[in-house]
This record gives sequence, C-alpha cells and structure tokens, in this order.
Amino acid sequence: MVSEPGAKKDNIFYIKAARGADAQGQLTPEGFVVYKDSKVAIDVVDSFKKSSFQSFYNLRQRLIQEEVIISRQNEMVFSQDYLFSSPSTAAMVVMGRSANGRTEWKTKNGKQLKDVEQEM
Repeated sequence: MVSEPGAKKDNIFYIKAARGADAQGQLTPEGFVVYKDSKVAIDVVDSFKKSSFQSFYNLRQRLIQEEVIISRQNEMVFSQDYLFSSPSTAAMVVMGRSANGRTEWKTKNGKQLKDVEQEM
C-alpha cells in the first residue's frame, strides 16, 4: 500500500457508489493513489463515453487492457495501487461517470476531501 510517512488513518478516503464502486485511496503530493483491491463500477454511464469525458473513459479502458483493473469474482478491481493525476480523475475511473473527486472521496466519518484539504 502506498502512503506517506506518518500518514494518518483519517487521511484515507473512500467511495462507495452505484454499480459496485467501493474504493479507497489517499491524497499524495504526486496525485491521488487508489489502493489495490478497490472495486470499480462494473460499467459506465452512457454520457461518460462522449465528448468532454471521453478521455477519462479511454483511460479507464486502457487500465483494463493493461490489467491494472481486472475482473475478479464478478467484480472489477484494481490489481495494484495506482497513482492518478488528481482525485477527480480517480473518482471518474472508479465510478464510471463524471465526478468531482474533492466531494466524492470521503473519510470514514463522511468528511469530504475538500474539507480535509482546507484543514491542512
């Protein structure tokens, strides 16, 4: 598991959403790491394949082709920790739809990433 030295457990963020998304990860100076064994949505919403979101859809498809995301026991999961450039990119790949990662990623207590960042 990738984490910063001295990282606090409350700095681990979670997404639990429709179509099987159940992921956890952590903000790092380099971006946002989604942890191995995190589950991604089985499929994507139709609008995710079009226009302004197509690059995120293409990234998701590439991660599947490269087996970073694999099918396991009727679920789609990360086979390894994976660093995304931003929390929003990570959230969109995990959820299979457009998403604001700063509001979608939450601590176990339900605090949004944007609120945790403001406290830093």
